[in-house]
Amino acid sequence: MQKSDHKKLYFMISFFCLTLFLLIYRYEAFIPSTPFSGIEAKTYDLRAFYGKKIKQDPRLIFLAIDKPTYIDQYPDRENLPKPIKIITGPWPWSREIWALAIEKLTNAGAKIIALDLIFKTEGVGDVEFQKSLLKHSEKIVLGLNIQLESLNSSMQGTMKEQMITFDYPSNSIIGSAYDDRFKSIWNGIGFVNFFPETVDSTIRRLHYTTLGSTGTTLYSFSYKILEKLEGTSSAEKLPQETLFRLTYNPDRQNEMDSYHDDVFLPVPFFQIFDDKIWERNFQSGAFFKDKVIVIGVLGDWFQDYQKTSYPTVMPGPKVHLYALNAAIQKKFIQECSRSVDYFTIILSGIIAFGLLSMTSDPRVRVFSLMGVNITFALISYLFFNYQDLAILCFIPFLTFNTSFVFCNIYEIFAEQKERARVRSHLERYVSKNVVRMLLENPEKLQGRKTITILFSDLRGFTTLTESADAEALVKQLNEYLTKMVKCVFQNKGTLDKFIGDAVMAIWGNAETEGSEIDAQRAVQCSLDMIEELKKLNIKWKLEGKPELKVGIGINHGQAIVGNMGSDDKAYERMEFTVIGDSVNTASRLEGLTKEYHTDLLLGETVEPLVDKEFRLRSVALVQLKGKTRPTEVFGVLGKIDPLNPEPKPEWLTTYEEALHLYRKQQFKEALAQFKVASVKKPNDYLIGEYIESCEEFIQNPPDEKWTGVIIMKTK
Repeated sequence: MQKSDHKKLYFMISFFCLTLFLLIYRYEAFIPSTPFSGIEAKTYDLRAFYGKKIKQDPRLIFLAIDKPTYIDQYPDRENLPKPIKIITGPWPWSREIWALAIEKLTNAGAKIIALDLIFKTEGVGDVEFQKSLLKHSEKIVLGLNIQLESLNSSMQGTMKEQMITFDYPSNSIIGSAYDDRFKSIWNGIGFVNFFPETVDSTIRRLHYTTLGSTGTTLYSFSYKILEKLEGTSSAEKLPQETLFRLTYNPDRQNEMDSYHDDVFLPVPFFQIFDDKIWERNFQSGAFFKDKVIVIGVLGDWFQDYQKTSYPTVMPGPKVHLYALNAAIQKKFIQECSRSVDYFTIILSGIIAFGLLSMTSDPRVRVFSLMGVNITFALISYLFFNYQDLAILCFIPFLTFNTSFVFCNIYEIFAEQKERARVRSHLERYVSKNVVRMLLENPEKLQGRKTITILFSDLRGFTTLTESADAEALVKQLNEYLTKMVKCVFQNKGTLDKFIGDAVMAIWGNAETEGSEIDAQRAVQCSLDMIEELKKLNIKWKLEGKPELKVGIGINHGQAIVGNMGSDDKAYERMEFTVIGDSVNTASRLEGLTKEYHTDLLLGETVEPLVDKEFRLRSVALVQLKGKTRPTEVFGVLGKIDPLNPEPKPEWLTTYEEALHLYRKQQFKEALAQFKVASVKKPNDYLIGEYIESCEEFIQNPPDEKWTGVIIMKTK
């Protein structure tokens, strides 16, 4: 597949992923409690927990009602002060205790006292409590509870009438809303509700105001505290709904357990009524001077625990302190507009497509994938820390990574398909082990190598094509070539090419176990090819088809191995092959088989590599066309059985002795030996040729420079 085709598919995959996640994000605008929004919320939690936090305002105090921790500290109930008697009694306590607490704390100079409690019904001590509220109303904040069936944050705080009821404090405490005497108390009431994310019931947003069923504005508990602390103008600057930063205590930030216990450490409520503790721990009340005190329940006995971005739950009063701390310091987290979110998603898809188009190197792609993800995480972290901005993380992250991964998965499958196609194609030419080498280590296939080359060619085939039926001849040729290729592969050779009816095979160009083994396999392949042709000729004769003859030449030596051809894109045609003098010599040897009426000839470089495995005979000293020096040519008589080696035939010994005499110009002696060999090996073409040559040289002796070399005038 062309590179441009890859880019088109990258674009299509990236565009599909981009469109999919844009639709998902659009869908989330209507149904926020999806798995994607849940994961996005978790990314915010990570930034909130590990990112920049705001310091705890030292004026904020959590006065915690933790009944189980102190009820047993006062076993003598008869002589206890009145407040201690009340708080060691059964819950709910007499509401006179809140009047006593307000008096004690206001006398100590407390700035604001906020009770995170709901006094829905009448109770004991309401009269004393109401008097205290009227007396110190400018410092007191009470809570009301909004009863909701459900709340959709996309409604931006508007609540339908049928979904909502209000749990105000009892009129026995706050009086009538239409009585001007109690107006100051009503002005200090705020809703204590937190509106968690619908996807996982976690509080990440603060709601300082919301709209009631009649369109009136309702104010939160922390809003009312800030209004009394800093004035209405400061409170009005608070957002209606906002993400908020977590808080840390700079004096305890290095402690091991720093989830939330280091922030707004709870002060046990009962201690303000214990005279010894009041004097020792609170400096007779000086500790509470100018403080904002939130009184609320701590402990699982009241089940007022909330999930936040911290790993553990925290008591509700602490969440109010977080909201108040953020309100005082005006430290909120802004969310990007939806248009910016859309842009971020689109940009992530573009980056994925761009990186995929730039490189196909898997290592570069892996580092790019890691780099982009780390960079994006770092950018989101920096924006959170220094710009108070929570950018959309998960869907852009998913868009980029899904596009990237899907494109790479496609490329892996495409590459596997291409490799399978190439493998299938190559296995028609080379053995499977060579194909593996070609595909896995192609760089090892280039350069100068020592190889064994085999050329085979059919005798008289050109003449046969002039008269034979073309279709039948092609079928016969294909049958022949199929058998020849099988022989090459069975002997672990590489089919270099077909040259018409000729076959060129190589050993050692792609994979080698040593020159000897390569040469021996090449010779064995030749013998197998000759044997297969004999079987084919028997079959063809019965079918009335012409018989074929083959000539094979084998040489061994160095050659240049690599991809040869044109690299011009318009005419690109490359071929993995070999070139060199040793290759040309093998081709000449194949042509020489016609001269000596033999099926197989070996070059002199092959002989020492195979003489222990095969029975060889010297054929001639030949100076091939285009060569300046002669080469010894050998024939192959057969394979030597290593388990039962037969002695060298007598005729062969006689023949070799005669050839030695012949080359020393002792023609009479050579003639006598050749005749002895011919008796033992009748009808041998070479022996007959040497007998004729000896007789001629006896009649017409050559000059002294004659060495027995036969100079070939043709290829």
